[in-house]
Amino acid sequence: MKTKQNLKRIVCVLPQGKALKLVHLLHEQKRIDSVNIHRGRGRSTTVAQTASFGQYAEVEVVTLLVEEEKADEIFQFIFFEMEINRPHGGFLYQAPLAQSTEFKLPDSIKEEDG
Repeated sequence: MKTKQNLKRIVCVLPQGKALKLVHLLHEQKRIDSVNIHRGRGRSTTVAQTASFGQYAEVEVVTLLVEEEKADEIFQFIFFEMEINRPHGGFLYQAPLAQSTEFKLPDSIKEEDG
């Protein structure tokens, strides 16, 4: 079992419609199968967007936990594959994991009559 000391949390905020692509890339190329996706609204704070600062854009937020030793590699992979370096590409950050609870399904599940 991993403890919070050897895990990092990576959070990637993407334009709407890009999160599933990231999930597929992480699965196929990095063998990462446990991620969380949720949606939200955000506003750009770039100078180019000052005129439309009041307009919200739908975003998708992908969160994953990775071993500390691989965190920088995965971070760089996401940065370039999802084109975070391009205008309006989103943003990405990583941080030490503050707290986590392990969740496991039982080896077998009994079916109830009903």
